Amino acid sequence: MRKISVFWRGLKAAFGDETVRTILSMTIAIILLAALVYMFIEGWGFIDALYFTVMTISTVGYGDITPETNLGKLFTIVYVICGMGIFVALVTRIANTVLRQSVEEFEEAEHHSKKSKAHKEAAAKSPEAAIGDTQLPSKDQ
Repeated sequence: MRKISVFWRGLKAAFGDETVRTILSMTIAIILLAALVYMFIEGWGFIDALYFTVMTISTVGYGDITPETNLGKLFTIVYVICGMGIFVALVTRIANTVLRQSVEEFEEAEHHSKKSKAHKEAAAKSPEAAIGDTQLPSKDQ
């Protein structure tokens, strides 16, 4: 469960990053623009055109829908060259942010663990070390 929460915090940090939001906006704009182009050139409905653009830009490419016209095929070449670079930049930036967040949380937990272990070891050696600067009451008090 901890790994999932770290992942979600990483995603939250990623989408808080202005660069990620900018690249995401560009990706959405390219997908929607390409879907409109396919609707016009190929005569597809919006859902088919959107489905094709997402499958193509993400390099999944099931092949169940393909452009039939030469203009559609030429547009797909340009779309893949431009769109895939932006899509890869988006996924890379999100993944880097999630991983960085995970590493930072791991390092912080490790630091606290070492600090706690050192404190316990000091306490085992002498109760005064565990208390720190606090004065223990003397036997006379």
